Amino acid sequence: MFTFIFLIFYWLSVTLFCAVYKNTQIIFIKDSLLSFLLDNFYPFIIYLIPTCLRIVTLRYSKTNLKCIYKLSDIIPFF
Repeated sequence: MFTFIFLIFYWLSVTLFCAVYKNTQIIFIKDSLLSFLLDNFYPFIIYLIPTCLRIVTLRYSKTNLKCIYKLSDIIPFF
């Protein structure tokens, strides 16, 4: 319920901002879409790095790569 109320206030503030500053509507829409795309793309990058590290450690299991495997466990926490 709190999220719904928060989104209503955000929608109201965006509407008022675009009504007052009419020349910034296109810029605001472009920035919003860019932000949305980056927010959706960022987790794939964060989890792609540990996955690649784990693949490397599993392929070369004869060598001592335990520290790289442990690093792949730690990276997603950041």
